[in-house]
Amino acid sequence: MRIKSAADVLSRRDFLQFAGAAVAGVGLLGSHRSAFGQAALADIEIRFGAADEVPPADAGIDRGRLDDLTELFQKQIRDGIHPGAQLTVIKGDQVVFDRWGGIAIKPTTQMRHDTKMLLFSSTKPLGAVCTMMLVEQGDLELDSPVAGYWPAFARNDPQKEQVTVRHVLGHQGGFPTGPPGFAYEHFNDPAAAMRAMERVELKTDPGSKFEYHPLNYGWVLGELIRRTSGMPVDRFMRERLFEPLGCLNSSLGVPADELDEVSFMYRVTDREHPIEIWNSPSVRQASCCAACGHMPASDLAKFYRMLARGGLTERGDRLLSEATVRLMTTRGTVEKTGEKSSYGLGFAIGRTAGGDTVGGSNFGHGGSASSFGWCERELDLVAAFITNGHQEGVAHRSRMAAISDSVRALVG
Repeated sequence: MRIKSAADVLSRRDFLQFAGAAVAGVGLLGSHRSAFGQAALADIEIRFGAADEVPPADAGIDRGRLDDLTELFQKQIRDGIHPGAQLTVIKGDQVVFDRWGGIAIKPTTQMRHDTKMLLFSSTKPLGAVCTMMLVEQGDLELDSPVAGYWPAFARNDPQKEQVTVRHVLGHQGGFPTGPPGFAYEHFNDPAAAMRAMERVELKTDPGSKFEYHPLNYGWVLGELIRRTSGMPVDRFMRERLFEPLGCLNSSLGVPADELDEVSFMYRVTDREHPIEIWNSPSVRQASCCAACGHMPASDLAKFYRMLARGGLTERGDRLLSEATVRLMTTRGTVEKTGEKSSYGLGFAIGRTAGGDTVGGSNFGHGGSASSFGWCERELDLVAAFITNGHQEGVAHRSRMAAISDSVRALVG
């Protein structure tokens, strides 16, 4: 396969071809570099960029600690921890770190500030906020059954009538996986997703335990948003969330004419995750609000800054009430046991990007061994770190913990 020059246009067919090569046992980077990976990268200059940032002294940040974060960010890319990444940090209302580097779509395409990155489960908070907008409007009620808005949801199992909107947002719905037969090739078919959720079977009683719903969370919320707003979830998210935030390079699913512009996901050391499927156009275009969000880190940081401001955008538009933001970002309880959950409504609570427990003031969400967006309430700090390299668990947690600790040290 010939690696095209930067001036060549990457077609959808090339997208799949290159993605397949990058993940079929010949990962481009990492501790197990193949001969292909070394050859492909031998003459590639790894570049880094920075957007406008407030001078450290003006933000009350030590220059040395900012330099430490810069060196760490660049070192992870140079060492092959991931091919490319973006990191944005906002203190108060001031952008203090906004950097990017490495490769994006192919070895000859450098990462940019506005390169769209796949969020995986860092998408879930976006879907949750859209859902809570409809709750505030009175179109949805948290403790009403999903089947009240979508009768066929419980058609095959009367017990599914007990599943409430709150259960879904808090991962207590009882249907974390399945159903059989609903596969990745169906992701860009909203009708197929709807029918799949209508036949999915409960594994546990609704409200009886916290059990993470990796994808079904998004299929159900997306259909509820569509039924109650009259808009497909991707359009609702664009018009009601991204546009007011000024996140104009963000989307739920990727429009067909933008597929050539989004970053690949690359396998680094992880050998289990089906990266090649997540690079396919059918999955990239899907509007699952659990996993298919695409945005640069600078836009994800804007989203978290809005939440840190109690639901207000930078220009003063109110997207959510302060009470709703507090509800979403406070640890919930398992309904039928009273046990505390590590999750609010759409957010993980009290953890850093590296997974360490740090108390109840932090909230955020990670995406499949590649990304994390979070808010440090007590430090008045938000950050978004998105990579395009899928690492195995220990290595992923290590790189995230290092970045998280260095970000916190800016003001600690």
